[in-house]
Amino acid sequence: MAKREWTVNQAAYFTQLLKAEPSDRKVARIVGCRRSLVKSLRGLSETEIELKLQSKSIRTNTAPEWSEAVNWSEVQRLIEKGNELKRIWEESSLEATTYSNFWKYVHKNYSHLLKSTITLREFSPGSQCEVDWAGDKIPWFNSRGERQEAHVFVGVLCFSQLLFAFATRDEKQSNFIDAHEQFFKFLEGTPAVTVSDNLKTGVKTPDRYDAELNPVYQDFANHYNTAVVPARVYKPKDKSLVEGGVGIIMRYFRWVNRNKRFTSIAKINEALAETCAKINLRSHTRFKVSRMSRYLELEKAVLRKLPEALFEQVEWKTATLHVDNTLEVDGAYYSAPHVLRGKRLRVKLTKNTVEIFSDLTRVAVHARDRSKFGNRVIDSSHLQPNSRAYLENTPQSILSQARFINADLYQLIDGLFNLDALAHLRRGLGLVRFARAEIETYGHVAAEARITEAVMQMNRFNQIRVRVFRETVERLRKNHLQSLNKIDREIVRIPGNPMLRQAENSPVQEPLPGILIPFPERENNEPNKDE
Repeated sequence: MAKREWTVNQAAYFTQLLKAEPSDRKVARIVGCRRSLVKSLRGLSETEIELKLQSKSIRTNTAPEWSEAVNWSEVQRLIEKGNELKRIWEESSLEATTYSNFWKYVHKNYSHLLKSTITLREFSPGSQCEVDWAGDKIPWFNSRGERQEAHVFVGVLCFSQLLFAFATRDEKQSNFIDAHEQFFKFLEGTPAVTVSDNLKTGVKTPDRYDAELNPVYQDFANHYNTAVVPARVYKPKDKSLVEGGVGIIMRYFRWVNRNKRFTSIAKINEALAETCAKINLRSHTRFKVSRMSRYLELEKAVLRKLPEALFEQVEWKTATLHVDNTLEVDGAYYSAPHVLRGKRLRVKLTKNTVEIFSDLTRVAVHARDRSKFGNRVIDSSHLQPNSRAYLENTPQSILSQARFINADLYQLIDGLFNLDALAHLRRGLGLVRFARAEIETYGHVAAEARITEAVMQMNRFNQIRVRVFRETVERLRKNHLQSLNKIDREIVRIPGNPMLRQAENSPVQEPLPGILIPFPERENNEPNKDE
């Protein structure tokens, strides 16, 4: 290229840069010249810049040949979306150039799109780990095609920077503890210190110096022989490794699985395990060995041993023992001795059992039902015989009320009690209460017909439910009121008096005295005062 042609192109390039970039230092770095030259060129026209550059020896700053084969608009889009630079190089420029050349070119031309690094810290083997929830959630679709979101728990072993990720349905305490157990099981040991965020499932009262942990989380830490030290509020550098680990895992996970559609959390966990395995087996830029090698050689033997038994999560609740000798906890009904009916009892929930306490005495133990379908878990020793239950005061009281409300309702409830009095106590009580309220509101004559019809329909369709009874009575009442209010909307005027309305085909009624006030006749054509 001739020198004259080069100087003209360089002058035009200088002019554009000086207009777009106010920093002399950045222009000098881009062009590859001294900052003093850039400063001397500011304010000059393109012709003056061309004349001045003729006497200067400036090296060219043309793009390398390999860059012409790269789609830089696509690279820029991927960088803006937060994808890892090395993954972009592997897909777009692996055969064109080395990662070093690609990295230098990107940092020179797209440095404003790149994020700053994390400050390095030093740790001793087995001393500390950091845990946190990832901010990004992973979508998945159930069998009905409904979109769900999985929450990702991330753990980092600080010395080797070994990464772990585990997806759960939500961030409730049970899943938070379970994710910790999976993390320690993956490590095959526990570190001395666990650094967590100040979330409510882990920290009850945050404090800069002495935070109060959630009791369940504290019991879990004691069981696994690790000390929980929450990070300070609004101090992400206290857990910078897990913050960086979240970004590394989620960026790589989204990149590798960008075209996949997950149908369960188990599938997500399989993909997360593959992602972490690939990252852990790659050579670390700082250590020059993989995270897994560093962990196996230097850190695994130093970790504390896992306990022989898994941690059993405990949750305490209070519930009232109903007249049917059961109390409701977590969507299921559990029995307790009938002598405690009406009392508030404490319920201890573990992963597999439900224990019921009266004061400090345990009165019942059941296997936990997690179906949440309203199943009844009954111990026959807690109940009285059905014949005695039928003769007790509560069933007899319900039957006495039903007898005075409606004969059909009485026969229905009596048949239910003959089948199983304790199982149908609540249903009978609900039927009687709604029927009594209907009679008190709308009268015995009108309400009794609707109650009889509702009972007949429930028997006909074998749907004996309080909800069905209530909806049927309300529908019958609504239909009855509409029939009473149904009138002919066509307006007919009484002949001779357009101010009165009359139904069609009805005889003309004489206006009642005092209703109409006729205007007095005007005499002598005297004008109206209002005119």
